[in-house]
Amino acid sequence: MLSPHTREEAAAESNCEDELPLLDLPADGAVLRTESYGRNAMVVFEDDTLFLSVSGTGWQVTGAGCLQRGESPYDCEVGG
Repeated sequence: MLSPHTREEAAAESNCEDELPLLDLPADGAVLRTESYGRNAMVVFEDDTLFLSVSGTGWQVTGAGCLQRGESPYDCEVGG
């Protein structure tokens, strides 16, 4: 479900199948809100925020494990 660019970043040191389980990403929990901006979207869960982008095959994750940092951009474990 990762976008190609995000998948490349996540696998920079190894491969996605090896790297992603090591990140200890939070369980998503209940959806608190969703926002869309053209071809991009943000889904805010209880303990996580995902960023998505629409492609020819549907929505793909561009950022996961993201935490809000006040007025600064989100800090994401994967992509961002």
